Amino acid sequence: MPLTLSGNGTVTGLAVGGLPDGSVDGDTLANTVSTGKILQVVENTYATAVTISGGTGNTGLAGSITPTKANSKILVIAVQSGKYQVNSDPSCVINISLQRSVASGSYSDIIYEQYLGGSWPTNRTSNRMTPLTKLDSPSYSLGEAINYRVRANTYTSNYGLQYKAQEAGANNPSFIQLLEIAA
Repeated sequence: MPLTLSGNGTVTGLAVGGLPDGSVDGDTLANTVSTGKILQVVENTYATAVTISGGTGNTGLAGSITPTKANSKILVIAVQSGKYQVNSDPSCVINISLQRSVASGSYSDIIYEQYLGGSWPTNRTSNRMTPLTKLDSPSYSLGEAINYRVRANTYTSNYGLQYKAQEAGANNPSFIQLLEIAA
């Protein structure tokens, strides 16, 4: 049957498998249609209560991903749940950061949310979900794990301020999703 190309771009007369062997293969498709493609997804949920008062500490929410391709970006979507609790000074605030470490190196902030909370009366509590989203472009070599974690810090240790991450445990978990995006 002859091949016919109509005016609207439709090809007729081409049977399934009608192209010669080697014309289009998996390598051709993988090398030409991969930009922006999601290569893998890792998700972690953390549901253990952690109290931070008078300083900085890990909330327990963390995730790790080992990219499968060079130059990938990592889309980080985290939601940190927690309770802000003011026991004395009403003008206390919490800072939340998303940090990254490559190949077990030192952690550095990639998002820093400052002065969350505002001024509250003494003995006030507030449950909050803090979203942290970042399209990260880390520098890494293939085979190296990229680790992410969330930290909270009370504005000063002089006030009666506490941050209770995952305060209600399994009823109030936090989660993190890491998506490797092809460059």
